[in-house]
Amino acid sequence: MRPSSIAAVLLAQSAILACGDGRPTEGQPPSRTATKAAATKRATPEVPDVPTGTVVGTVRVRGDVPPDPAFARRFEGAVRRPDGCRALTDEERRPVHVGADGRTGDVLVTATFSSKLRVAPPVRRNRPIVIRDCRMTPRIVAASRGDTLVIRNEDEYPFVPRVNPIAMGFMQALMQGQSRRIELDRGGVFEADCGFGAACGVSSVVVLYHGIHATTDRDGRFRVDGVPADVDVEMHAWHPALRESSRSVRVSRGGTTTADFVLEPQPVRPQPAEPDAGGGHPEDQPGTVF
Repeated sequence: MRPSSIAAVLLAQSAILACGDGRPTEGQPPSRTATKAAATKRATPEVPDVPTGTVVGTVRVRGDVPPDPAFARRFEGAVRRPDGCRALTDEERRPVHVGADGRTGDVLVTATFSSKLRVAPPVRRNRPIVIRDCRMTPRIVAASRGDTLVIRNEDEYPFVPRVNPIAMGFMQALMQGQSRRIELDRGGVFEADCGFGAACGVSSVVVLYHGIHATTDRDGRFRVDGVPADVDVEMHAWHPALRESSRSVRVSRGGTTTADFVLEPQPVRPQPAEPDAGGGHPEDQPGTVF
């Protein structure tokens, strides 16, 4: 799955949102005073007094989302299916859940806005992914830089989760009930899945540089808090299998504005089957930690 234009927009903005004071001029070393001031600022970040509001709404899909063979292969393209893994349903072969009236779950909704606005830094949170019944859930994880991805295995089979490309070097098999914590220290669109022949599906992990985002529930509803008020803000609805949609909104201080989105499916491109690079079973792989 390829990141769409939202990744370019958000990462471009990140260069401004992530920067701070106390940096030396090019070619000059930082003074002790500047270094101390910058360290103090990092330890006790100021919270800008930016008025905010809330955006709520629903996301729907126009048209049918067909099964995607490449997506289904992420569940079934394993060298060996662990015992007890039930087959995918017709709904699960579609990369996105579409309910009544086209309402769509697991869609990222976020905001971009003027670089002159210094919004409050996001609160660091744990972002869970659960492997249950040989499936990763949720399919979309919205996170902020500095959050921690916590992948927990609830199956008897020792799956080997990975996050491409931020956690590929160290592979750790998770026994039932075990978790792996991965620090999300950079922005971007990443993929979490399982390696070494035992597939567990895939989750798209979107890491943003601010905390103004949410994902839709199974009924397509969302609520995004902390949206800068009294200015034009661009809201985006994104899913890797759908065409991104965006619209401009303006919320009042402490107020709530409604913004609904209608997305269309991306064309499905058949892909040839690819052999699993790891091969074999995780317990047979050298360097795998149990």
